[in-house]
Amino acid sequence: MYDCLSVKSIINGSLLMKIMELREEVEGASSDEELRPLLQSCEESIRELCKGIDNSFRANKIEDAKLLTAKLQYWKRIEERIVDKISSKT
Repeated sequence: MYDCLSVKSIINGSLLMKIMELREEVEGASSDEELRPLLQSCEESIRELCKGIDNSFRANKIEDAKLLTAKLQYWKRIEERIVDKISSKT
C-alpha cells in the first residue's frame, strides 16, 4: 500500500481542476438529459484508465499503475455522484 503523501504528489493540478469543474457541472445539472452525457464521458475516462492500469501491470510499471489507480478513484467518485443524482430523480 502506498501512503497518502505519495498519492497527493502524483496527482497533478490539471486533473484536480478538471474533477472540480466536472463536480460543479454535476451539481448544477437539473435533469437526466444534462447528466447522461457527463456520465458517458466519465465512463469513457474510467475505461481508458482501467486499460492503462492493465497495461502498466502487464509491463511491470507499478508506479504508473499507482498513478492511474489514484486517478481512477477520483473518476469513480464522480461516476457514483452522477448515478446517485440520476437515481434520485426517478
